[in-house]
Amino acid sequence: MRGLLRWLKLFPAMVFPGLCLRNYLMAVRRGMRKYDMLNSPSEDYFCDRYMYIIDKALKPGNLRYDNLKVLDVGCGPGRLTLEFLKRGSRVDALDAMPELLEEAKLNVKKANLNSSGVRWISGEIPRALFKLPSLSYDLIICTEVLYAVPDPQESIKRMIDLLSPGGILVISLRTRLYYLLYFLLINDFERFRSVFENDNFKDIGKSLSWVDPEEMTKTLKDMKLKDINKYGVGVLTGIEGDPAAEFCKPHTLGSKERSFMAKVEDEISDRYPDAGRYIVFTGVKNER
Repeated sequence: MRGLLRWLKLFPAMVFPGLCLRNYLMAVRRGMRKYDMLNSPSEDYFCDRYMYIIDKALKPGNLRYDNLKVLDVGCGPGRLTLEFLKRGSRVDALDAMPELLEEAKLNVKKANLNSSGVRWISGEIPRALFKLPSLSYDLIICTEVLYAVPDPQESIKRMIDLLSPGGILVISLRTRLYYLLYFLLINDFERFRSVFENDNFKDIGKSLSWVDPEEMTKTLKDMKLKDINKYGVGVLTGIEGDPAAEFCKPHTLGSKERSFMAKVEDEISDRYPDAGRYIVFTGVKNER
């Protein structure tokens, strides 16, 4: 009986994988519309963790923020776009949902930032990427986005094409470890089994959004990136629903504790990258 129930649960994905993928992506977008990534509890903390990693990625090339041409792929309400504008960068901010771009514009205005430093681009990923000129950007970031893209590998390849020689790519992805822990946390052992046995998430087929760190490192090297590094964001912390949130939610900490937690997570992020709620990969485009 248990085997029959498991088969019935997974049957739609086995027979209608394309439909399952579309339904999943639609559900993700509904969630994006409801969730305020700029102002929700702890999101400012995780924004700071991303900027710490980006700082590290820029240092070897002596790149300065005020000289950067940045592409923020899947900018949403502008969480990272705002950080680059504060630092004097020029930003092309791309998102598939016009309502989020409007929200981002409003957030730039609320922050009293120079709106002339940003160009807003509405379009689906990866289609919109092919409308941009190659070799145009010093830095391309794509964080917490690729799980909502039907072909993440094509998107990553195009982002690398858009980088100038020596430009830097920063992307964040989920790992299988995260979802193994997540399904254990919610006591869904059949999904836990499916992720482990099929290298699969939500029964939509294998995706670059759910890889193990070494697998993704090899993929990026094959795409002609060098100096690849990986970091965990939220190794010890999380938001509601994350496995690590059972240990610590940053917004519940006092200022001293939060500052110390940030120091600890920044220092161990490259030691335990696959333990993060997201794993961040950085790499440099070959100059040849």
